[in-house]
Amino acid sequence: MSMGINDLIAAAESDEQLKAKLSAAQSVEDLKVLAADNGYDVTVAELTEALTPEREVTDAELESVAGGAESGLGVYGICSAGFTQGPLPTVCR
Repeated sequence: MSMGINDLIAAAESDEQLKAKLSAAQSVEDLKVLAADNGYDVTVAELTEALTPEREVTDAELESVAGGAESGLGVYGICSAGFTQGPLPTVCR
């Protein structure tokens, strides 16, 4: 049985050494390699989704989508802009 993204998240929450390794990653691709090296079968897409902070859609965003307005980045553009350096949100907290 292979271990996936949920197993990696659970392990990172309880294993300080794994958490430190993941926190030191410079990119999602680095995370994928670290995960594989530790026995986890995860995709870049799964890691990116795990790193994307969840948030509520504001009334203004909802209205702009419902009205057909375009914001340039899209409703979730800021949250889904990608991985940046630093501690991993959700995964390593």
